Amino acid sequence: MLKSEIQPGKDYALREKRTPGTPFQRVRIIEHVRGTKWKAEWIEPNPGLVHYVDSSQLITRWKDHKAFLKEEADEQRLRKHNEEVGYKPKSPVILAVEQVFSAVGDEVSFYEGCLSGPPDAVDRVRARAGVAQASNSPFSYVDRRGTLHLPFDEALELGRKFCAAEPAAVLVKAESLEREWASEAQRAGGEYLVGLLNEYRAGWALARQWAGHDAAIAQREAQIQKLERLVWDAVYALQKAGLDNEAAEASASHREKVSRHRRKSEQRQPGTPISCGRSAGHPRGRMTLRQIVRKYLSDYADRSEREIKFYGTQQSLRDTIELAALAKFPGGKHPPRLIRHPHQRRIPPPALEDARQELLGADLRFCRTFDDLHNRVGSLIRSIPGIGALAVYDISHRIGAKLGLEPEKVYLHAGTRDGARALGLDFRRPFLEVSELPRPLRRLKPYQIEDCLCIFKKEFRR
Repeated sequence: MLKSEIQPGKDYALREKRTPGTPFQRVRIIEHVRGTKWKAEWIEPNPGLVHYVDSSQLITRWKDHKAFLKEEADEQRLRKHNEEVGYKPKSPVILAVEQVFSAVGDEVSFYEGCLSGPPDAVDRVRARAGVAQASNSPFSYVDRRGTLHLPFDEALELGRKFCAAEPAAVLVKAESLEREWASEAQRAGGEYLVGLLNEYRAGWALARQWAGHDAAIAQREAQIQKLERLVWDAVYALQKAGLDNEAAEASASHREKVSRHRRKSEQRQPGTPISCGRSAGHPRGRMTLRQIVRKYLSDYADRSEREIKFYGTQQSLRDTIELAALAKFPGGKHPPRLIRHPHQRRIPPPALEDARQELLGADLRFCRTFDDLHNRVGSLIRSIPGIGALAVYDISHRIGAKLGLEPEKVYLHAGTRDGARALGLDFRRPFLEVSELPRPLRRLKPYQIEDCLCIFKKEFRR
C-alpha cells in the first residue's frame, strides 16, 4: 500500500512476501516510524507481538481482505486461462492488440493479456465493433472498483472486429507513430529506437492485415494499372493520328506522375526495416573498443548529458522527482514537449504514479552517495508491479542529477547486462566496478559506460 493510505490504529492484512497465495497476517498499525517503516502489533497469528513492517508488506485493510482474496483468485484464474489459450508477452499478436485498443479512445486498456475498463465503456467498444451484446466470458470478472476484466481470447476477437470496423482509427495512429520513430531513429542519438521499431513492426503489420490494409493496397494498384492502360491507349491513338509530339508529351508526363506517386507511396508506406548497426561513415567489419568509445563520445554523449542536465536544473527536488518518476523528458517534434522516456514505455501509468507518490513521500536529501540513493529508491518502488531494475536505475540517476550524486559503479540491467555478457564480464552481478572493465572503456564515466554497453551491445558480440 502507499504510505498515504495507511492510518495508525487501523487493522491491515500483511504479507511477508507479495506472492499471490501467501497467507495473510492481521496486524494493527501503532505509529509511523520513518520513510516506509511502521510499528505494528500482531492480532493473528502471534497476538501481542510488536515489530516493524514496511508499507509494501501491507496489502489491504483487514475489513476488505476477503474481497481482495476473491479478486486475486479471479485474476489468477484469468491469467491461467490466458496461458492455456496461447497468450505470449511481447508477441506480434499482443503488440497488435495493444495498438488497436490504444487507438480506441475510450476508457479501456489492454495490459498483460487482459482488457480492462468500465462495463459501459467495454459495451461501447463492442457496439462500435459491431459485436452483439452477449454475456461475458466465464473467466471475466469485475473487481472491487467496478472495473471489468476480460481474458485474452475475448480481447483478441473484439480487437480484430474493431480493427475491421474502424480501420482508420487504428491505422492513422500506427502509421504516424511509426513514421515519427523511424525519423527519430535516423538522427544522431536516436539509435535506441531501432530495436523498438523492429519489435513493433510485426504487430503493426498484423493490425494492418486485420484492417484490410493489404487488400486496399492491392485494389489501389489494380486501379492504377487500369488507368495506365487507358493512358497508353490514348498515346497509341495519338500516334496513329500522326500527332507524335503530343503522344511523346503525354507519355513523358504520365511516366513522371507515376514515378512521383510511387516514390511518395514508398515514403509513406510503413514497414521498411532499419538496421541496428553502426552509423554511416564507419567501415564495415568489427569496430575496436577504442572506436566504439570515440563513436559514443562523438554521437551519443552530448544527448545523454543534455538529458541528465534537464533533471538537474529543475527548480526544486520535488519537481525533479515528479519528472523522474513519471519518466518525462523533452522530446518530440519542434517545439519540444514533455514525452514518456522510451525506457519506461511499457510501464503502465498507474505504476509510475505509485512510484511518484512513494518517492515524494520519502526524504531523499540525506543520501550521501549514489549507491545510497539507488538502494533507497529501490526499497521504495521496486515492489510496485511493472517497476524493474532499469526503471529504478533511471529514476535514481535523474534524481541524483539534482542531488549532485553520480554513479561510481556500472549498474547492470536489461541491455547493459547483454553488453557486459558480450564482453565476457560477470553479467550476473548487479553492478561492475570500473576497474573490472577493459581499459578503453575506463575513459568514460560510469553512467556513460552503462549507456555505451547498452547502445553497442550488438557490436560487442562481433
